[in-house]
Amino acid sequence: MIGFATPAILAALLLLPAIWWLLRITPPAPRLVRFPAIRLLRDLVHREETPARTPLWLILMRLLLASLLILALAGPILRPSALPPGRGPEVIVVDTGWAAADHWTEVKSALSAEIDRAQRADMAVVIIPTARGAAGNPVSAIGPMPAAEAKRTVERLDPMPWPADRIAATEILKRFDGRSSALWLSDGIASDGVDGMARAIAGFTAPRVRIPSRTALPQLLLPPEPGPDLALKVRRASAAPALPVTLIARGDYGRILGEATGTFDSGETTTLIKLDLPSEIRNQVTRIDLAGIHGVGGTVLLDERSRRRPVAIVTPTVGEESNELLSSTFYVRRALQPFAEVRTGDLPTMLSGQPAVLVLTDASALSSADRRALADWVAKGGLLLRFAGPKLAAADPTAGDDLLPTLLRTGGRSLSGAMSWTVPAALAPFPDTSPLAGLEIPKEVTVSRQILAEPGIDLDRKVWARLADGTPLITADKHEAGTVVLVHTSADPSWSNLSLSGLFPQILRRVVAYSAGISRAPDHGTLEPDRVLDGFGRLIAPGGAASAIAAERFDGTLPEPAHPPGYYGETDSRRAFNLTQILTSIAPLDELPTVLDRQAYAAPGEVSLAPWFLGGVLALATIDTIVALWLGGSLPKLPGPREPWKRLPGLRLGRRSTPALGLLLGLILATGAALADPLAPDASPDARAAEAAAQVTLGYVATGDAATDRISRQGLSGLTHQLILRTSIDHATMAEVNFERDELSFYPLIYWPISASAQPLSDQAKAKVNRYLSSGGMILIDTKAGAGDGRLNIAKLIEGIDVPTLAPVPPGHVLTKSFYLLDEFPGRVPGGEVWVERDQDARNDGVSSVVVGSADWAGAWAVDATSGQPLFSLSPGGERQREWAYRFGVNLVMYALTGNYKSDLVHAPFIQQRLGQ
Repeated sequence: MIGFATPAILAALLLLPAIWWLLRITPPAPRLVRFPAIRLLRDLVHREETPARTPLWLILMRLLLASLLILALAGPILRPSALPPGRGPEVIVVDTGWAAADHWTEVKSALSAEIDRAQRADMAVVIIPTARGAAGNPVSAIGPMPAAEAKRTVERLDPMPWPADRIAATEILKRFDGRSSALWLSDGIASDGVDGMARAIAGFTAPRVRIPSRTALPQLLLPPEPGPDLALKVRRASAAPALPVTLIARGDYGRILGEATGTFDSGETTTLIKLDLPSEIRNQVTRIDLAGIHGVGGTVLLDERSRRRPVAIVTPTVGEESNELLSSTFYVRRALQPFAEVRTGDLPTMLSGQPAVLVLTDASALSSADRRALADWVAKGGLLLRFAGPKLAAADPTAGDDLLPTLLRTGGRSLSGAMSWTVPAALAPFPDTSPLAGLEIPKEVTVSRQILAEPGIDLDRKVWARLADGTPLITADKHEAGTVVLVHTSADPSWSNLSLSGLFPQILRRVVAYSAGISRAPDHGTLEPDRVLDGFGRLIAPGGAASAIAAERFDGTLPEPAHPPGYYGETDSRRAFNLTQILTSIAPLDELPTVLDRQAYAAPGEVSLAPWFLGGVLALATIDTIVALWLGGSLPKLPGPREPWKRLPGLRLGRRSTPALGLLLGLILATGAALADPLAPDASPDARAAEAAAQVTLGYVATGDAATDRISRQGLSGLTHQLILRTSIDHATMAEVNFERDELSFYPLIYWPISASAQPLSDQAKAKVNRYLSSGGMILIDTKAGAGDGRLNIAKLIEGIDVPTLAPVPPGHVLTKSFYLLDEFPGRVPGGEVWVERDQDARNDGVSSVVVGSADWAGAWAVDATSGQPLFSLSPGGERQREWAYRFGVNLVMYALTGNYKSDLVHAPFIQQRLGQ
């Protein structure tokens, strides 16, 4: 069955007889005859002649062409759906919560098809998203609105990273007349308010609901539980047949670090999958994704709590601690095992393993050589956690222990025993400046003996924990690049019951975290949003509605526009907030009123035939044009003695061509131009040039090396994005440039990475480059961007190119102030000098046409096309170095676009005078 979206256009078929008549009466173009001398005209006899008519087969082909064009414009549809019943408007409820992301393409297709049906019925459309918007706006109806506006609205709809609010959507539904038609595009997952919303939809005319298949329902990935293994639970909505699932562990910038596969057993809704990764790799994992799941429910972000940093415990020599339960190392090891990779052994062996933290109990005896090695390790950035005890109390802190200068007072303080004059002391709340701040202290934790700290004016800044009487219990001090943390009591129960309490492992966890650079307690104060997840599980910058979360309420916070899933806190102490730390189970959408017509998203729907009809129009128009040109003599004749085409009557294109055919061809060509995509990969050079001229387009030279070209493309993509964000440039893009083939004048700046495999340019390309440079173009030559050392190849490549005399960028050069004030120009690596044309030799109004450096700027600018995250780490400056690289790129583009206007200070006094007024 075939229907039409705009059947009124079919009335144009009534014009076919007029077109027939017009084609029949219009004669072919007259033949051109060269007359002999004028005197021969007197012998000619005038007679009436009937002009030849257009052949019947050509008329029929053109009538078929016109018919196909009319049918195409009428919007032919195969298997058209019935028009919506009711008097309108058409009400469409769309689940836009986290569970809709996995089948969002099907949702948008179904939504667009329903809007088309409403348009054919001349109905207005109302769209009700069931989740709150990213800006924090409440659930509300969009419309009523015309179908054309509804289609534009669909393009702006996206799933949200929090649950749908079906209770609020139900209240919106109650405002509409039940005599309208209603469609519910569901995510297939049950939630609060689903029964009420289903009953509300059932009250409309011809209510329908689209539900994903059981195998297409979303899955949940739960955060890993504390323990030695990185194991995560995966849950699905229904007890379906056996199904394999795969976890993907990713590091910074989306790098895949490992995979693990598990299986849902038949009839089971939960499976446990373990990621078996070395500790060094595990500690680099920042997120884990469910393969094939594109929503936030299949993503878990990890923070420091999920890492297992290596902690070394120096064990005493054989015989020093014979009883395991009396061993101080036993209590430390037991407290560390749930969250750290614990290693035990002698000091030289432990230091060779490069631990994050080294624990030294009182039972450990060190030689002079061991002390020197330990001091050297701490000085290079290590963290030593040292416990006190009888041996340390009896030792002289000034006798060769370089790690504890002026930190201890000789001897100990006893708070119990037969001769004691007081009772064991409790702990005071941890100071706000301490890494232990926020930990809850059990009342039963007491200390009966401790080592006293040496008083000093700077002692307060070193204290992490105190007893209730103010005596320091845990102190820390810097030792060159490292840190020494001293617990002034023992690691076993002999001096304190701290090691028997739940507080002990929490303190050790904070100390281990401190070794990773976490200097502030993430469980204290408020945590500002750093990076958040969108509905598709992509990390993006937080929007204006995102706000801070109180650290003490972090684990119980519900995902919503004010608190979307993502990372919260400062960079060195950020916490991961996942949807599935609150939402731990899902169920399918089963119990629905029988009046609802249940439909599947995958059901075959309408198919537009307009592209096929337009294809036929273009094919017939092409044939007609070729025949007309051939018959008119504008094309070479076919070879052969008989030349049968020569005898065919036809039309000659010219001033007397058929008017109707010209109008028809013009309409066809206009339709084809509207359908053409100038950005398609096979676009013609003219289309590419037109696209480049329509906006700011940065070019990069195709080197032939796939890796280099990919980095250049990703780098300029990142730079153009920054230009749009930071400057008044509204539209910017990048394009590949081939010196041999492309026109260069459309590109204000061309990035040329020099690779070791690059070949010299042809003379024609060199001439083209010289014309580009002389007419105001600019080339950035990067000798570090390609494979190998590009500096060895640059002289050969630029031979024959009019490169001016270059000099290092002088202070005050326009390039240092064209947008940002800069004094260095780093890229992926510190680039050293950047060379520009000498001022006294500068052409093009003083603007350097060539800029040369070796910092691999494209590598610093490069971003992933999907996530928008940087692709490469920068050394040694990290993200600060990347920011300077972006600023250099912005300055360079501004320099290329605006020239030396910032060096013109002629009018500066007058401007300053007017500003003063």
